[in-house]
Amino acid sequence: MFKQVILASQSPRRRELLSQLDLDYVICPAVGEEFSDATQPFEYVQDLAAAKAEEIAGNLMVEGQKWLDKLAGDTSAKAPDNDQSNTTESDADSAPDDFAAWSTSHPTLIIGADTIVARGTEILGKPADEADAIRMLRMLQGATHQVYTGVALFVVQDGRIISQKKFYEKTDVTFGPVEQQEIEDYVKSGDPMDKAGAYGIQSGAAKFIKKIDGDYNNVVGLPIARLYQEMKTLDCENNTPLNRNAATSTNSTKTESSDSTTAPVSQPRATLTEGQLNAYKTATTETLSPETLERIQKQFDFILELDKEKLIGRQTYLSGKVRKENDAEHAWHMAIMAILLSEYSNVEIDVLHAVTMILLHDVVEIDAGDTFAYDSVGKAEQAERERIAADRIFALLPEDQAKKFRAYFDEFEAWETPEAKFAHAMDNFQPLMLNHANHGGSWIEHGIALSQVLGRNARSSEGSEELWKYAYQEFIKPSVEDGALKKDL
Repeated sequence: MFKQVILASQSPRRRELLSQLDLDYVICPAVGEEFSDATQPFEYVQDLAAAKAEEIAGNLMVEGQKWLDKLAGDTSAKAPDNDQSNTTESDADSAPDDFAAWSTSHPTLIIGADTIVARGTEILGKPADEADAIRMLRMLQGATHQVYTGVALFVVQDGRIISQKKFYEKTDVTFGPVEQQEIEDYVKSGDPMDKAGAYGIQSGAAKFIKKIDGDYNNVVGLPIARLYQEMKTLDCENNTPLNRNAATSTNSTKTESSDSTTAPVSQPRATLTEGQLNAYKTATTETLSPETLERIQKQFDFILELDKEKLIGRQTYLSGKVRKENDAEHAWHMAIMAILLSEYSNVEIDVLHAVTMILLHDVVEIDAGDTFAYDSVGKAEQAERERIAADRIFALLPEDQAKKFRAYFDEFEAWETPEAKFAHAMDNFQPLMLNHANHGGSWIEHGIALSQVLGRNARSSEGSEELWKYAYQEFIKPSVEDGALKKDL
């Protein structure tokens, strides 16, 4: 786990929750004003969290070791070029013993978080005054609302961001009936005034809560279970700094660190062929047309955006259960399956067309996140989240390709063409195979039963009847028989 962690929040509740992960961390609140023009709560709260983490990451990248040393040497240290204190006296207690040894050459994880309450699409932040708090509580009493916490993770090393991701968690909270006098008394206590939605579930408002569906800690301010899992996906070379002086020994069983003062070994100058020289001259002397340059730039913007798929964790374990797969690995695996198994499609299909759908259909999870196949609550809003994500991500491309790629995504979602049906079958069979190989894997972890798996695969045979028979006989049935999949039918 990360050895250098900064929590970009002054919330005592988040500080208390983060301490449960047994991390060495320091408090350094962002002081800028966060802003988002997003209208969807899950987008809005992620924007605010990212703004906090980005501010602290910017300070670290600009001033580097000087900034870390300032934090280490002064518990009332201020962010560079800002008059507002980043730490308090109580923060000194949270500083790790070896904080003075923190280095910019080591990965530093910056955690930004923000929590909001929403009724539908109406976002309720912290109340402006007591009247606003009363208004919010009257709106919430006797009804169900949603609490969203957005989290942004930035990893900074050697003056640059080497990894980043953001996600959100949603919890449904139901209030029982609350009388007007009860609301006014609670507001007078002062407890609601620094809390999103004007209530604290861990304090005075606990008596109003009838039911919670989801992560309790998410309502308090930080979904630590989800945070822990997401942190593990940010491998960053096991969080150890890269030794740029390391040289491989002739003994293959070990490596040795070379003396940094040793003069560099002289290397023979490469001799370029005439063709290589001509290619170099062409690249350095001839310019692209503005139209071509703009088109290529948009294409590379999209390609670079897709790199974020590697950071989107899924619930299915890799074979051997060493860790859970990510979206990019899932897409690659399905693409290979489609190429190899296309002969079993119910009808002849355009394999390249199906593979393209497979590779593109999950890119929306860069924004929308992965929705677990058996998460009924998440499924209810999945289509809307992914539609919004598709609008943004495919718009990065040149207009003609944006329309074409969006059409692939929409075709997969419609589940009507032979290629779409076969692509869906691959999407279903791949986790069946891995869960069987892992003796239950995520099925056991989430308590999944046979009826749920059959429901998930209700249309798999539309892509391939033969592969569905194989999947049931070789993956599902044996898993039920050995207890890896609960039998409820």
